[in-house]
Amino acid sequence: MRAKPYSLASRVPFWFALNLLIAGTIIATSVHAGLKRFMLDEARVDLNNRIEAMTFALQKSGALARFKPQLENEWQSRGGELVYVRVLDSQGHEMVSSSTIKREHLTDLFSNERATKKPVVRELRGKSYLIYTTHLRTEDPQLNKTTFEFAADMTQHQKLLARYYRLFWFVFLCGAIVSVMWSWYIIRSAFSPLQNVIDRIRHWQTALHQRRLPSENLPQELVVLIETFNRMLEKIDDAFDRLSRFSADIAHELKAPIMNITSSTEIKLSRTRTTDEYRDALHSNLEEMRRIVEIVESLLFVARSESPDRYLKIENLNLRETVEKLVEFYQGLADENDVRLIIDIRDDFQLFGERTLLERAISNLLSNAIKYSPPNGQVTIRARQTADKLIVTVSDQGRGILPDDLPFVFDRFYRGRVEQTKGPATGHGLGLTIVQSIMRLHKGQATISSQAQSGTAVSLEFPLEIQRKFRGGTGVVEHAPHFGAQT
Repeated sequence: MRAKPYSLASRVPFWFALNLLIAGTIIATSVHAGLKRFMLDEARVDLNNRIEAMTFALQKSGALARFKPQLENEWQSRGGELVYVRVLDSQGHEMVSSSTIKREHLTDLFSNERATKKPVVRELRGKSYLIYTTHLRTEDPQLNKTTFEFAADMTQHQKLLARYYRLFWFVFLCGAIVSVMWSWYIIRSAFSPLQNVIDRIRHWQTALHQRRLPSENLPQELVVLIETFNRMLEKIDDAFDRLSRFSADIAHELKAPIMNITSSTEIKLSRTRTTDEYRDALHSNLEEMRRIVEIVESLLFVARSESPDRYLKIENLNLRETVEKLVEFYQGLADENDVRLIIDIRDDFQLFGERTLLERAISNLLSNAIKYSPPNGQVTIRARQTADKLIVTVSDQGRGILPDDLPFVFDRFYRGRVEQTKGPATGHGLGLTIVQSIMRLHKGQATISSQAQSGTAVSLEFPLEIQRKFRGGTGVVEHAPHFGAQT
């Protein structure tokens, strides 16, 4: 079973306490080492002063025997710490030693010691001693061959350092406990807005994707989090709406052809029919099935094109050549409807985008224009460039679109009435929806204008700034490309 992770409110005080402990250890160790070094230096200075005093006293007394009582008694305690002395002759025999310490202890302290230039520290039976072995320089040649050994007891220093260490850790731990508890309280208080946000989300029951979290009166860090969360909800809401629209469109548009197929089949099966009647029924059902397939494919195309993750395969298209190929394809349909197709596009106009999508958008406009043009009518495809846009317009000379229908022509499955006949428009009502979806993918838009008895014009507007980014590939524009002549 996986262990439950610790909360931030407990992690932060823990790491804070750990850092305090590490910092306290470093400080205590550093201060302890400094104090120990300071005390040792003071002891060394004091010991050197005593040795100098002893040298002066020996020179004044003129003989070691006269100084023996002082070595045995007076020199054992000066300045708070005990100083033990042992004097050896040139043969290594003991001449004088401190009477307040056992002889074997002195032997252990000064064993294997030679003359040193400065005092050294030795440990013996849990105590520290500052030891110095030297030959005094006096006017007496015999005395100069004598070895003097000094041992200063550092026990008082050790006790002082130990007392300091205990006091430091007591104060430090008390302060650390108070600091950790205070930091825990502050962190809990700082996290209370986040907890309020969590509680608010937990109480959401329905339509979660439509809700938003308020960002007022929150810390700046939480504002960024809330805004990011709200943007994620917006994306979910958008995806949910697209899925809902797709499901509703499918149900709405497939209902009629499925009902037609069902009714036709039930009628034909109600009694015995001839082979020709069954064949006619199958042909009718086949047309309805093709209609269903066409509707589903169009809806899937719109749904995919509206996806925010849709990736465009950008190509550099010569606009006139692209339109000429499409006009060649639709020339047969135009001839059947006695419609002329005219291209008014400069040879050097360039368009950056995904070829298949742009061709489909222009194809849908050409198909609609031919369909609604009267006999001997004319469909014109022209391109022009303004200061900030490249505009491709497909216009016809048909009967126009009613003013009340114009705001809705890009909606899904909207089929308005054509002017003059007041009859319903044919088709599935997805052609212009697909065109608008393609333009949004290319960060542009499709616009429409229409006048009664004068025809309709649909324009595809491509922002030049986006075109420059498409041209650069990385979105960085070094030089503004030339897309066509200014108008």
